This record gives sequence, C-alpha cells and structure tokens, in this order.
Amino acid sequence: APGIPSSVIDMSSTFSSCSRLVTAPKIPNSVMMMPSTFSSCSSLVTAPGIPNSVIDMSSTFAGCLSLVTAPEIPNSVISMGHTFANCPSLVTAPGIPSGVTDMFCTFYGCSSLKEVTFLHTTPPSYDDTLTDCSKLETIYVPDEAVDAYKTATGWSEFADKFKPLSSKPSE
Repeated sequence: APGIPSSVIDMSSTFSSCSRLVTAPKIPNSVMMMPSTFSSCSSLVTAPGIPNSVIDMSSTFAGCLSLVTAPEIPNSVISMGHTFANCPSLVTAPGIPSGVTDMFCTFYGCSSLKEVTFLHTTPPSYDDTLTDCSKLETIYVPDEAVDAYKTATGWSEFADKFKPLSSKPSE
C-alpha cells in the first residue's frame, strides 16, 4: 500500500473492499475520520496503529474476515458503530475508551472473540455491541462498575462474564 500524506484528515472508505490488502499502511497523525477505511478488506490480518487524532472509527474494520489483531483504540475516539462487525477471526479486542458513545454492533458477529474490555464506569447503551460473539468468555470493566453492568439493559445477558479490570492479567 502507498504511503499516506501527512496532511490527510479524512480516510473514509479509502481501502474499502481491497480484498487483497494484507498489510495496512501507517495512518498519519493528522487523520480524524476513518469510517469504513478498511471495511471488507478480507485478507487484512493485522490492523494499523490508530493515531490519537481519530474520532470516528465507524465500520473501520467491518467485514475484515482475516483480522486477528485489533489496534489499541485512542481516547480521542467517540464513534465505534460496527467497527469490528463481522470479523470472525478476531480473538481479543482492545480496551474501549470511556469517551466512546456510539457502540452500535461494534463487535457484532465476532464469533472467535474471547475477551473484551470496556473502560466506561457507567454502562453505555448496549445497542447489540456483542451480539453473536458466541465464544466470549470474559468482559473486563472498571471494578466499581461490575454490578452495574450485570444488571444494565442488554449487558445483563452477559452477567456471568463480567470481571473487574483489576483482575485482568498484565500483558
């Protein structure tokens, strides 16, 4: 993939449906918008680093069938609707920053996903965030929020999977 100029702010749909793209280019620190940037890149195995300037990651990796490794999500991100939807090879997810307000179907259909971390101290709106994540074992949340997640609308169906963030093994 070519180098991306450092002045680029909006990468919406840039590599969408590039089915042969295996390695993503470095994303410049100027980029703020990444909706559908790598959507349906079915051969992409590893996501690129996401700069601290990005605010919108809607559908960024949706339909990346081979994506095994997700990037860290910077605190600047607020929108993650469908970000990893239908990524059946994704096993672990990055921590989702507390500033993310839109998580509609973020991990929908991530059938290999085993673990996810949400950093929100108040459970956000569920919005099918984890629908069809059949192998999900553990959801780490801030210690003081475990009980709130266990009873929150939508989240309560995963009540037995919530664990305090303090119990997460360090990498």
